[in-house]
Amino acid sequence: MIMKKARLATIVVAVLMMSSVLSVNAQRAVNIEVIPYVKEMVWFNVSGLDKAQQFQVKIQNEQGELLFSETFKNQDQYKKVLDFSIANKGTYYVDLVNDYSLIRKVIKVGEGQLVNSNFKYATEDTKVLSREIHKIGNDKYAIKFENSLGIPISFAIRDNEGNLLHSEKDIDTTYAKLYNLSNLESGDYSMVISAKNYTSYYSVNLGK
Repeated sequence: MIMKKARLATIVVAVLMMSSVLSVNAQRAVNIEVIPYVKEMVWFNVSGLDKAQQFQVKIQNEQGELLFSETFKNQDQYKKVLDFSIANKGTYYVDLVNDYSLIRKVIKVGEGQLVNSNFKYATEDTKVLSREIHKIGNDKYAIKFENSLGIPISFAIRDNEGNLLHSEKDIDTTYAKLYNLSNLESGDYSMVISAKNYTSYYSVNLGK
């Protein structure tokens, strides 16, 4: 097992330049708005959702503390009043997450537009990280990311004990590779995609 782990990095790096194997799922025209409401509150409005998919809305501060989370399905839109009355000055990440993408709004409290005498905030453009993973034949996986978050993401492969087998960092735009895992023993593995305040796991079972 140790030998196979050591060899993994030498067998997974077939680069797919403009591959016909992968085509990232076309994202629907999802529209996200942050609109002033009353006092220290804003409307968070999302439209254009795929009703067949399950989504999660998460709000975190810059330190990664989870302030709000809600999961929903069978909706083509989502509306929520966000209350920042007890929020400290700083950056907040409002994420819409499903199995294929992260859509993010960054709200900076204490900056930008004056809503009333006590509350200022600014929002950045909507940011997106989309990913697609396909099994290609026996123990081969084609992987592609489209990253417009403005920050780098990382990709790792770990075994079921959490041991790191392979990692790549500082992926800041498009990434496409074919991973050949046939040299690993049978068992459960995880592909881990991470960015600031975001981690996504994809389970892989290798049955020899």
